[in-house]
Amino acid sequence: MKRITFLLTVIIAFWWLYKTSDKKGLKRFTQSIKIAFIIAAAILGMPPTSSAEEMGNAGFNHTNTPIEKVQNSAVQRGGFQVGPLNMEELSRQLSPEYLTYQQTLNSPPVSDRFDTINFSHTRFKKLAQDPKARTVVYHKTSVDEARSALHAEMKGIIYNIERIPKPDCNFCDLDFKVAGPAPYTHLDVKHPVGSDILKKQNSPKSVQDMAFDMGRKLAKQKCRFVGVQGGPVDAKNVLHIVELAYVPSTEKQIVKNFCLKGACSPEGIVFIN
Repeated sequence: MKRITFLLTVIIAFWWLYKTSDKKGLKRFTQSIKIAFIIAAAILGMPPTSSAEEMGNAGFNHTNTPIEKVQNSAVQRGGFQVGPLNMEELSRQLSPEYLTYQQTLNSPPVSDRFDTINFSHTRFKKLAQDPKARTVVYHKTSVDEARSALHAEMKGIIYNIERIPKPDCNFCDLDFKVAGPAPYTHLDVKHPVGSDILKKQNSPKSVQDMAFDMGRKLAKQKCRFVGVQGGPVDAKNVLHIVELAYVPSTEKQIVKNFCLKGACSPEGIVFIN
């Protein structure tokens, strides 16, 4: 009887998830069925975690509670094997704000984005938190920063990223501290968007103006926090990662060109995705 109830719960959850998903094709099916199994197992008390916590993992609990029981390896839930979460899925589960952004402004995704299942969930959650918040909070911006910083670390662009701790982060408004390569000690991540997202945001700016302004601001930011508590010693110590995941392939080069034009120099600027 419990197995029949489990299967019925899976079917109902799958139907709702599949209907509301912004994914397409096989990925839409596999993600929906995987999360449906997790929800059903949680409701029937099969995993050792609470139903509310597991449903938060599936994106139904609009709180910022960390997902304590998600494992990187495949696990058994109610006799069914559920695969590991990738960065995109974990990002959506941690942050309702991130999920809403993807569904309303980036659906379908304007560009492919680096994704992987080979990462530490515990470390990702630590890096994705808002370092200035009094409680554990995952904003869209802080989650995006963590994804891009980890991508850069995996590519060998930077080493050993970590959030700037309190109270230093209240003085130094850069995203991360890094352990190199020299001369870099600090990292800040930028996320420009393409013309489609600008239109959805009702922005009066063109993609060229947006990129130029970003370049000009990040050049000033390299100097702004030099010498402050927790800040860099020199402007050359600050690396800027410009993440192009929200820019379509037809506009990536335009964004790069105008960003560098606004910055007046390519030094200390790296583009990814």
